[in-house]
Amino acid sequence: MTQHRVVLKCDQVQGARESVVTYTRFGNWAGPNERSNVACAKTKNFLRGVSVETK
Repeated sequence: MTQHRVVLKCDQVQGARESVVTYTRFGNWAGPNERSNVACAKTKNFLRGVSVETK
């Protein structure tokens, strides 16, 4: 493993009927001793899951 990044699954509430849309956000590629950062949008968004990708 030379690089990793964080992957977030986020839920976004949309519209008057409050339908939920799931989307994925990817962090920056980072080295072994570095952090990869990412966040869901700030309003009407909820964290569904977290994972890490390596390459």
